[in-house]
Amino acid sequence: MDTSVTIIGLALTFIIAIPLFYVIRSNSINKTKIKNIKTKFSQNNRFNFELTET
Repeated sequence: MDTSVTIIGLALTFIIAIPLFYVIRSNSINKTKIKNIKTKFSQNNRFNFELTET
């Protein structure tokens, strides 16, 4: 009985963890793209935005 509970627990953990991993990865990629665009078009890094709206 312990083995089946462990297997079900691991399966549920993977079902929850895999989408969270992709969401966090996508969010970090988008942040780096936005940061690169801001540094590219900023003159002498004069513009330093704390909050951006998309």
